[in-house]
Amino acid sequence: MMKKYKTPTGIKYPLCKVCSSEITPYLPTLGLVKCDRCGLIFFEESQDNFDAKNLYSDLYNNDPGYNQHRLQEELINQGRHPALGYNKRRVLKKIFTEKKKYSTAEIGAGVGVVAQELVNAGHDYIGFELNEEIAINAAQQGLPIKSSGYQALDEFQEQFDAILAFEVLEHIDNLDECLRMIRKSLKPNGFLGFTVPNSDKFKNYEKEQSRLYQSPPPVHVNFFNRQNLHKILPYYGFTPVLLEVRPFPYMNLADLNMYKFLMKAIVGKYFGPNIMCVAVKTG
Repeated sequence: MMKKYKTPTGIKYPLCKVCSSEITPYLPTLGLVKCDRCGLIFFEESQDNFDAKNLYSDLYNNDPGYNQHRLQEELINQGRHPALGYNKRRVLKKIFTEKKKYSTAEIGAGVGVVAQELVNAGHDYIGFELNEEIAINAAQQGLPIKSSGYQALDEFQEQFDAILAFEVLEHIDNLDECLRMIRKSLKPNGFLGFTVPNSDKFKNYEKEQSRLYQSPPPVHVNFFNRQNLHKILPYYGFTPVLLEVRPFPYMNLADLNMYKFLMKAIVGKYFGPNIMCVAVKTG
């Protein structure tokens, strides 16, 4: 059974972690607040980085929600190619449109699904993965993934054409530092490509939000929708060129909600589970 992790710092953000504006309580039973200006919803108490490493190692090894990652790792170990999935393909297709070699970094590289795709396509790639066990295994399979968090970007100055982060930004406590490092590491007009859970998906279930419908803190500590991303990205010098919500649910024939959600999607009333974004470094 997975351990119960808590943030031990006891330190709370007095203002928005992105734009330093006033914050108000939001789902206070979970310790969440919302920025009055940019609309970011986040966990009010800051996290300890060392505890976060233990948390994600434990999640990967014990949490049923990470079974897909373990299956993907096994396929890579067998020399096979796990499917990228719609969300990642949509982001990559928007970035890798020209016939050229891209210098690319990925934070939260995981077991190496994206790494495998880009290396095989001939791109220069380096991945950073917080879970040391996963990073070591990926490296043993010949994938250029190092054991590190986003902080590894600090040594790079305008070096990358693209930086990727799939289902990562919702986990990062110091979001301000992370986005600033990403911008510094990108070349002029470089791309930031990422996906995050869509916090608006509660609207598929209820009118007023009382539940998250995604992992609660300390696993997810930032909660995004299209509206707050439209405000947050320009604050860091990024202009969105793709900011879409996944238009249909994941196919799970055993889930009765899937059929209801498919009908909602057909009539344009479905709030998809993820946001796909590509933004260009400007200024």
